[in-house]
Amino acid sequence: MASELAYTGARRIEPALVLVAGAIVLGASGRWLARHGVLRAPVLRTRGVNLVATRGSATPRLWLCAHIDTKSQLVPTLIRSAGIVMATIGYVVALALSVAIAWGWAIHPVWWVFAALVTLAGAVPVMLSVTTFGSPGALDNASGVATVMLAASRTLDGELGVLITDAEELGLAGARAWSARTGGDAVILNCDGVDDHGRIFAMYSGKTPRALLDAIAAASSASGIAIETTRLVPGLLTDSVAFADAGIATVTFMRGTWRSLARVHSRRDDMTRLAGTGIAETATLMAHTLRVLGKGDTTR
Repeated sequence: MASELAYTGARRIEPALVLVAGAIVLGASGRWLARHGVLRAPVLRTRGVNLVATRGSATPRLWLCAHIDTKSQLVPTLIRSAGIVMATIGYVVALALSVAIAWGWAIHPVWWVFAALVTLAGAVPVMLSVTTFGSPGALDNASGVATVMLAASRTLDGELGVLITDAEELGLAGARAWSARTGGDAVILNCDGVDDHGRIFAMYSGKTPRALLDAIAAASSASGIAIETTRLVPGLLTDSVAFADAGIATVTFMRGTWRSLARVHSRRDDMTRLAGTGIAETATLMAHTLRVLGKGDTTR
């Protein structure tokens, strides 16, 4: 029995072509569904309501945002994120094997089995991440709403908008609907989860909002509150993704540890595990950031 898989002639490139074509189709369809389908697709529709309040101008440049909905699922966010990473690793391994075949290498079947098992192990928790409503949502995202309201109360000068989005857990629908009617010169400080323990993070996606990150660094220095800026980790979706897709300068403030992600979207996300002691400090840092931004155009 042969212990290696070898292809000849034109068949050498078939596995690579299938994997690349599949990635293109899935990527294009996923991009359309994420950016447009969530608002335009004529199936599985529901209704949500965004809450908007402004001070001063009808269309202020600076905004605070948090989402109000919550969900539960069979696996916590931490496991879903790990699943996405594993599925990605499985695809990369399979693509590498297909490229090796295209170059004429003989591949032992065990490598294909490895790629398949890793991909399957990662895909299962992702497929189980369906939306239900069994989570109390204390950390995700009652804490974020409380932080935004406190930050707004500590920002008494200048024009300001507060946006409480709905349907964040349903494809960021509320944020995408709001972004479609908002100019690209807005700056949005989003807040999605503030635990009692852990570091404060400012997470972003898409093009790096360099000037906004500089403003956050200046606010951190002025307030004495440490913060770490980083890209969103795999598996995390926040309203800032929708805002960034629309060309709006934005970051998402979070506070917590990996244990926080382990209870998000689960029945354990209740007030018995959240005292709210991290809210005041995070709100103070967001308020300082608004003051820095209000001193000049730092959105670009």
